[in-house]
Amino acid sequence: MKNILSHLFRFIGVVLIQVLLIDQMSLSVYVRPAFYIYFLLCLPVSFPRWIELLVGFGVGMTMDSFSNTLGLHAFCCVLLSYLRPFLIQLFVNEEDRKAGMTPSLSLFGWNTYLKFSSILVVVHHCVLFCLESFSFVGFGQTIIRIMLSSVVCFLLILIFEVVKKNNP
Repeated sequence: MKNILSHLFRFIGVVLIQVLLIDQMSLSVYVRPAFYIYFLLCLPVSFPRWIELLVGFGVGMTMDSFSNTLGLHAFCCVLLSYLRPFLIQLFVNEEDRKAGMTPSLSLFGWNTYLKFSSILVVVHHCVLFCLESFSFVGFGQTIIRIMLSSVVCFLLILIFEVVKKNNP
């Protein structure tokens, strides 16, 4: 029960940061980081696959309700939730994948965490902005949006991970 409450509070915190802070800042037309995916990156490895996909759908639908994008974020979050276990298997050896393990910078180390999180961040932003534009018109602008938003999102995630690592 304590574990479920901690995940719920983390979810609420990440959504509030996304909706009340990040979405309200006008950084640029090209920069719209999807920080809310940090919640999905931090889910325990021991979650059953179907729960992970359901949580991804719930996170995406929550963001869709705030941004009025009928299923766009839900699709991207379900895709991220689907790919996440494959990347964990790819980058983390079997001995280190303990039950209840939560992917983090302190557990994975810099090299593994950078690869793991950057791939998921870029894939999420790529699918999000390609589906949003759904056209080859302005393809260059879409690529710039993907790159800049991914970098800003990745840096925000790293900042939170470093703070979390230094304050256990």
